[in-house]
Amino acid sequence: MAGDIHVRELDWTVEPEYWSWADAKSVSSPSLPKDPPTEDPPGPPFDLIVTSDTVYIPQLAQPLLRTIHALASLSSAGGKFPLILLCFERRDPLVIDRTLNDANQVWGFKPERVHHRKLTQAMEKAGLKWDKEDWDDVELWKLKLAKPSKAVTGETGS
Repeated sequence: MAGDIHVRELDWTVEPEYWSWADAKSVSSPSLPKDPPTEDPPGPPFDLIVTSDTVYIPQLAQPLLRTIHALASLSSAGGKFPLILLCFERRDPLVIDRTLNDANQVWGFKPERVHHRKLTQAMEKAGLKWDKEDWDDVELWKLKLAKPSKAVTGETGS
């Protein structure tokens, strides 16, 4: 299956209503200077949203979840949402657990862990080997969004 992969910087602290897709290198606030695009920069809808090593301090969890929720909502087509993969190292279990709980309770995602066995099989099938001790604390989660919420603010009250 062929497709295009486009990567751009996106500042999670910028609220989605202030995003501009006009810059070829980043999704940013319209007030910031932009590099002129050489062609129409790609924007939503997206088929896949991937984050890696993005859950490590509590202050960034809500902006990250708000960003993922907005991208998924912008990418929904006919009630179908993109696949969202969240990969992290479980450095601070409380931060991870709270983030996954908020993903479900605040943002309407259904988190589902991809077990190490499936990851190992996929890596081996691709011809890649990994040492178990290198990946002991690494987790991969699918976030499934059932339906977009109309006015989710992401505030947890804490």
